[in-house]
This record gives sequence, structure tokens and C-alpha cells, in this order.
Amino acid sequence: MGKYEDCIKDCEKAVERGRELRTDYTMIAKALTRKGSALVKMAKCSKDYEPAIETFQKALTEHPNPDTLKKLNDAEKAKKDLEQQEYFDPQIAAVYMEMGKGNEKSGDSSKGSKTSEDGEYSIPSIPETSGNGFSTIPRPICRDKTKEKGKTSQNSCTDDVAAEIRALRLTRESEVEVMRQMISLGKERIKFEREKEKRKIMLSKEKEERKIMLSKHNMLMTLMTKDCLSGDDLVMKDHLMRIVYTS
Repeated sequence: MGKYEDCIKDCEKAVERGRELRTDYTMIAKALTRKGSALVKMAKCSKDYEPAIETFQKALTEHPNPDTLKKLNDAEKAKKDLEQQEYFDPQIAAVYMEMGKGNEKSGDSSKGSKTSEDGEYSIPSIPETSGNGFSTIPRPICRDKTKEKGKTSQNSCTDDVAAEIRALRLTRESEVEVMRQMISLGKERIKFEREKEKRKIMLSKEKEERKIMLSKHNMLMTLMTKDCLSGDDLVMKDHLMRIVYTS
């Protein structure tokens, strides 16, 4: 654990120093990606992937990179799996079950006098029974309403948690989609810059070839204006004529 903390501190110093020296964004992105990887290692023990996710997002903001995006997706998947595991954890379910039982017990009516919505009622000390042996005492309404209220509150709490998880998932998916688009635009830009550099090199070569051809043409014209040519001049003249008139 100490090594990861030292790595995180070194990466933070590298980012800070890089911004002071106005280093290339790719170098800052690499330092942030390395910091995020260390935070992911620590999150396996601390169960908190949020710092790593934020660090990877900052790295992608500095410079879109497919490797960083993959690490971001892996961290978000690990966080999602952890949330689902906690959501369906039997121990946590048992805690909520105990809470529900406590709410139900707090709403139970005692054997003494109770007040309902319609008014006061009391349970007689000697219950009356009908001819078939069943009790004729009316069942307290308050107990049923308390049970229904407890179930409704538990369901609403579960719905709220599910809604928050869906909202977080949609937010993360939109952020990942933006990062993918940024990476796609970066690739297109790199491709355009390479094509532009190739065209520039080709134009430069064509310009040099035109200059060489013009100089050879001028040499040929000079030889053709001479009245008497030596043997070397004749050989050069034939060579230049083949180059100039066959190209």
C-alpha cells in the first residue's frame, strides 16, 4: 500500500511540475493515467473507485488515449459490480430486515387502550366469543396501517436507490461516449495531419525535379547553340536529349 501512495505522490508532483514548465499534454496525461492505475490498485482494498475514475477522466481531458479509456471502462465496471454486490449483500439485507421488523414492532398496538383514526377503542379483558369458537373482537386498524406504511417506506427507499444508480449509470455512459468521440476526432486529426505531411513532401519533390529538369534543359540549349562540339559535348548532348524529350 505504501508503494502505491508513493507512486501517487510522484505522479502528482510530475503533473504539477509539468504544468509549470508547460510540458506537452501527452506527458501530463501519462502521469495522470499512472496515478489512476495506482488508485485502482488501492481501491481493491478500500472499495472506493471514484478517485481512480476521476483521475482517468482528467487524463482523457488532457489527451484522448484508447488505453486510458479502457482503464476508465474497467474501473467503472469494477465500481458497478461492487455496488451490485453491496446492493444484494445478504448482511446488508439482514440489516434492512431488522429495521423493518423494528418499524413493525413500533407500530403494533398493545393490549391497552389505543386511538385510531376513527376514535378510541379498547380491548376488553375478557374476550367475547361467538358460537363457533372464534373471537368477535374487532381487529385494530392501526396495526395493519403501520405494517402497510413500513412496507411502503421500504419500497420507496429501494426505488430511490435504484433511480440513483440508473442516473449515475446514464451519466457515466454519456461521459464515456464523449470520450470515445474525442478519441475518434483525435484519430481523424492525426490521419489528416499525416496526409497533409505526405502532400507537402510530394510537392517538395516535384519542385526539386522541375528545377533539375530546367537546369538540364538550359544545358542542352547551350550545347545546341555551339557550332563546334567536342566528343564529350556530343555525348552529353545525346544524354540530355534523351532525358529532356523522353520524360
